[in-house]
Amino acid sequence: MMKYETSKGVHDPTIIYWKQNKRFYMYSTDTSMESKTTQGIQVRTSTDLENWEYIGTALEGIHDEVYKYTRPSNLWAPEVKIMGNVLRMYYSASIFGTNESCICMAESNHPEGPWQHKGVVLSSHPEKNDYNAIDANVLFDHEGKLWMTFGSFFSGIFITELDVNTGFLKDNKLIKIASRPITIEGAIEGPFIHYREENEMYYLFTSYDFLGKNYNVRVARSKKITGPYHDINDLNMFGLSERPHQNGLKIIGSYRLSCEPNWYSIGHNSVFEYQESDFFVSHTRIEESPHSHFAFIREILWSKSGWPLTTVGINIKKCDSKEYLNNFFEIIVFENEFNGPKNSDLVRINSNWEYIVYQCEMADGTPKIGISGITDNNEMFFGVMEE
Repeated sequence: MMKYETSKGVHDPTIIYWKQNKRFYMYSTDTSMESKTTQGIQVRTSTDLENWEYIGTALEGIHDEVYKYTRPSNLWAPEVKIMGNVLRMYYSASIFGTNESCICMAESNHPEGPWQHKGVVLSSHPEKNDYNAIDANVLFDHEGKLWMTFGSFFSGIFITELDVNTGFLKDNKLIKIASRPITIEGAIEGPFIHYREENEMYYLFTSYDFLGKNYNVRVARSKKITGPYHDINDLNMFGLSERPHQNGLKIIGSYRLSCEPNWYSIGHNSVFEYQESDFFVSHTRIEESPHSHFAFIREILWSKSGWPLTTVGINIKKCDSKEYLNNFFEIIVFENEFNGPKNSDLVRINSNWEYIVYQCEMADGTPKIGISGITDNNEMFFGVMEE
């Protein structure tokens, strides 16, 4: 777990590592800094993924082309892709609560800028489109094609191919890959696709529900980047009205664990790869102070069946599970159809569960034995050993 206080104000984060100066850079939505909302995508830097320094905004305000289209008060949900010696930043502008939105692109030769506005990649309008052009995620598939997935509420999550050379749309073909019913106002957003070479699978991460106590992250996977995506129960990512919380493996949401703050409203994640490890990166709030938000960074472990497991603590080191399984663990089970902050339970681990045991450290340096896994009901869990 990072020292979250140094990331106050982070929302919708993504991280890159710049080899040239051996620093991490985190980009995030414009939020209030010193009682004033920024306009230009917030940038922070770190040498250890724990302590972050705010260094300003990537852009000098909102470009005229963007402002004329949506009249936004700030910019949202950046995605930064290193393309050789050039960085491309995709970001969103919108009028809150509508799909009068656009995804724009800027380029730079350095993570700290300067950034040059290149134009609008995709737009949407209430009178023209049923999709919402925000929350871009850009990645290459295993064939070298470049894709962008996007979407928030409205008609769901889409994917479209980009031109590798320009970074703009290759054509106008949009493929829907996930959605949720109007009974919960189509509450799905923040898509991120991660390709895992070990099993040649694409993993679609999305955030469900509204930005509050019910906000949570789900995952499904596919052999093809365009889907169809299925969860651990082989359900597709097009939710049913009668059970709108059924689809997608829930891997994290608001929870209360005694050795941590009461994390609240965890979501809109990205996945960051560094030194052969994968990290879950999202924003979070604290239940006792729900109006401030911070970065939430956890290493991902992969189950034997190939599903991502979020973890507890930092400095994860796998260890022999047999040594600890007679002990009690304080765990959080993330049931798919449970809404709201999840309280912990004190249990012995069921031998039918799939799990990984590891050594870790909490934010204050306290060593713990952690555990992450999947129950025999196909529900993701994590926790720490009771001492």
